[in-house]
Amino acid sequence: MQGWENVRMVCCDLDGTLLLEDHESVSGQVRAAVEEVTRRGILFVPTTGRAFNRVPGSVRSLSGVRYAITSNGAEVWDLSGTSVLHGDYFRKDVLFRLLDYLDSLQVGWAVSRGTDTILDRKWRDYFLVHDRGDVLFRGFMRMTVGAENTRRLLEEDAAKVHKIIISELTTAQIETIHQALRNWDEVCMAEATDHNMEITVSGVTKYSGICALCDHTGIPMSEVLAIGDSNNDLTMLRGAGFSAAMENGTREAKAAAQLTAASNEEDGVARVLEQLAGESFEEKTKQQS
Repeated sequence: MQGWENVRMVCCDLDGTLLLEDHESVSGQVRAAVEEVTRRGILFVPTTGRAFNRVPGSVRSLSGVRYAITSNGAEVWDLSGTSVLHGDYFRKDVLFRLLDYLDSLQVGWAVSRGTDTILDRKWRDYFLVHDRGDVLFRGFMRMTVGAENTRRLLEEDAAKVHKIIISELTTAQIETIHQALRNWDEVCMAEATDHNMEITVSGVTKYSGICALCDHTGIPMSEVLAIGDSNNDLTMLRGAGFSAAMENGTREAKAAAQLTAASNEEDGVARVLEQLAGESFEEKTKQQS
């Protein structure tokens, strides 16, 4: 694509994009491609709806990766010092008003606070009974903090709450929550899956997280390549100078992107980075194995 030689930062989604279907692994070809573009001085930035504590080791261990954008843009991390460069956090009054509303609907919730995820008792009890057994589910449960009284835990320290997660929702519940929160100026909503809703501070998106990192690095948005697959990637796919959506992505994601890549199971990210670098990494990976 014309102008790709100007790309200095690649912001890449994780689930359904960088990671394989086990939600943990990075293929050898994708790993080689990431390491090659970072060796050339291009920043490769994992950009995910996951909280920082749920970014898998396979991603953190990628050679040359210094920054990560997490919680749908609410936090920007410097991995070299494991510090937060930028954070957008709920005001305490807004947080508890929102939790009161969710409790009135009898839906379970989880709160991402700092590097902890605090799981509401209703949701934890539900999951213990309805263990789906998949890797993503069990990984999430391992990362949570259980408490008999989650409200009391949050009352003691409500600082740095950057995301609220609601899962196992029906279509009717999603519509009800959308309608109710549409007029709240303090929050914004993103749906990562058909039955999952994530709520952050108003104005927070993956695009806003990239903007914060652009300010820090001095790289303009016109020199950013965004790669994603889902509707919570739409803001960065539309706002970045260059964009690619995965073949396995949503219809909306593919419509928003400038090109469609192969699926995550077919090393789509590696294929995009090959176009960026102007060479194939497939033979190089075979030679190294």
